[in-house]
Amino acid sequence: MYNCHMTAPTVTQKGWRHIVGKVYASVEITNTFDANDARLARIPAGSVRTVAIDQMMADTGASHLFLPLDAIERLGLRADRTVHVETAAGPAQVRLFRGATLTLRGPDGESRADEFSVLELPGGSEPLLGLTVMESLGVIPDVVNHRLIFLPEDSRGSHITAYRA
Repeated sequence: MYNCHMTAPTVTQKGWRHIVGKVYASVEITNTFDANDARLARIPAGSVRTVAIDQMMADTGASHLFLPLDAIERLGLRADRTVHVETAAGPAQVRLFRGATLTLRGPDGESRADEFSVLELPGGSEPLLGLTVMESLGVIPDVVNHRLIFLPEDSRGSHITAYRA
């Protein structure tokens, strides 16, 4: 496993104790615009704003990448617009930011990265890795074993699908 974290509660059934809980993964989020500027030698590589999150919850009930405002500010992401979202507490308006590249590292040194928009959470909130992000990266949560499973991206099969005429 690669820094996935298990949380309880526990359920006892016929004398067996089974841990049920959430899947957490370690991710690194980088300001895409900074990374591009560093590649073009416009800024030093050490100036690229990056945030490491050791425990980001993989949440199939969330759709996108959700970060607390303090992480968004550290990354220096650009606000794009305000969007309406449906939350467990009811409808809300949040800001959508552009320019975040999320990298997820898996077991065996494999990594997956892609650029995503970010939806704002109040400061101090738990960051969320939503279903759209997991699908794009080709990972699925295994809640029984408390880990993310990397789907194939090779010639034997791929999680990436396309329509071909």
